[in-house]
Amino acid sequence: MDWLLCNLTESRRELSRFAQLSAVSILGSALISSDALAQSDCPPINDVLLSNGEIHTMDSADSVVESVRIIGDRIVATGNGELGATDCTNIVDLAGQTAIPGIIDNHNHIVLLGLRPGHDTRLESADSIAAALGLLAARATELPAGEWITSIGGIDPSQFVPLPGEPRLPTLAEIDSAVPTHPVYIQLSFAGPAVTNSPGKAFFERRGIEVAVNGSITGGFPLPNPTTEALHALRETQSLDDQKRGTLDAMRYAASLGVTTHLDQGGFPGTGTPADGAAHFDRYRAYDALLSLHGEGRLINRIRLNFLHMETDPTTPELQARLLNVFPNYGDDLLRIVGIGEFTAGASPMINAATDVWLDGTRRVAAAGWRNENHSLTPGDFRVIIDSWKQIHDEMPAPGIRDLRWVVAHVPFI
Repeated sequence: MDWLLCNLTESRRELSRFAQLSAVSILGSALISSDALAQSDCPPINDVLLSNGEIHTMDSADSVVESVRIIGDRIVATGNGELGATDCTNIVDLAGQTAIPGIIDNHNHIVLLGLRPGHDTRLESADSIAAALGLLAARATELPAGEWITSIGGIDPSQFVPLPGEPRLPTLAEIDSAVPTHPVYIQLSFAGPAVTNSPGKAFFERRGIEVAVNGSITGGFPLPNPTTEALHALRETQSLDDQKRGTLDAMRYAASLGVTTHLDQGGFPGTGTPADGAAHFDRYRAYDALLSLHGEGRLINRIRLNFLHMETDPTTPELQARLLNVFPNYGDDLLRIVGIGEFTAGASPMINAATDVWLDGTRRVAAAGWRNENHSLTPGDFRVIIDSWKQIHDEMPAPGIRDLRWVVAHVPFI
């Protein structure tokens, strides 16, 4: 059980902002005190009491209590006082802080976020150009001069300049005024456009990448384009230590919002060239930073991994190799392999017809007994997905896919 602790001095509606400064995710053995460890007669199970806090139970009455007791992975009591604590109970005095249950995000790309080059700075909360510049400037105060500050994906220009204004990104001059000593790179979506400041412009132009006078960098499809060329240039500067630091930053950001568990959906198969957009990664090395942090005991979120496959070969050799050589549900409480998705096979995420390659790949996943997730994007593809799953289920011996967790994700038209 994860709990997120926050020191709230203003409205609870400001939870995310304050949590970003003071949140700590409590995970299992981190709560075991040296005194408790010395008590060899205590059972080998976590017995934790969070007390003297404002604990949001999230029950139907939205009750807020002073204490909660957790034994193993179960909440056994809520209320006030010690709730039956014993000499074997690890008591944590919250000193008036607020605790909320950790949020599980059942579809995201935390691994890709951790691999963003530079020092990723989330701008989702900015509702104006000034607010975006303020977040970039605040990030600069934490970093040595010359370090890259980036924000890639997850934003839209309309949030910075609401209607009736003309939506736009900050300009080179505006970014220079807020962050003069750090190169800055801001990119929209998978393939741009993007914008940079004067130090960034100098870096990109030395590599033959075109940047306009106002700092804008052309994006869009087809790939490659100047934005993906710029992104590739930044990725070439990354080391494994950079990726580990970025992955830790991504997990801290998630914890600041109350998210403590992720179902990661992988990334598009990358080529290692300027044709790769923000959602592409090297499917053979993309997990190096995550695995390294896990081995060092430094993960602060729980992460569940889905493997994304987009093959065009009807025999799906990569998917077949994965199913034969990787164990589903392998791992531990912090990092575990769980399934195939958010694409099973095929070259396009838009499944408007049940292609042979997608059907064959889906049959392989079903026969191997793996979890499966498919991305719905168009008005008709979720029906194709569900009808095909039903067909495959009916073809199989009992119980078919009945006992497996198969998910249709996104479904914007359902």
